[in-house]
Amino acid sequence: MFKKIVGFGDSWMYGDELTESNITATNIHEVGLQHRAYRESNCFLGRLGQHYNVPTENFGLMGGSLDSAKWTFLYWLDHEPNPEECLVLHAITNSYRFSHYNPNHVR
Repeated sequence: MFKKIVGFGDSWMYGDELTESNITATNIHEVGLQHRAYRESNCFLGRLGQHYNVPTENFGLMGGSLDSAKWTFLYWLDHEPNPEECLVLHAITNSYRFSHYNPNHVR
């Protein structure tokens, strides 16, 4: 049995647009921080984690693509001490998602 579920993909995996109705912030960055726990527990990945009673790590990106998921997965794989104990999922809204990957980006 797996000990953690890890997700990669686009805004569908990320849980974009899942926000609590009682958000009080007006700054977009504050809104993101206030609804993060709600988004991460109610997105597809969060629901799976609750169902199997295991933690999750959500590496979904708004505007993500096949390339961005691949690069993010390779980064994760280099830094995950026990990848064999993880269930790894990839979800995207469309199979033709193009990449916004910038190879010159410092981080």
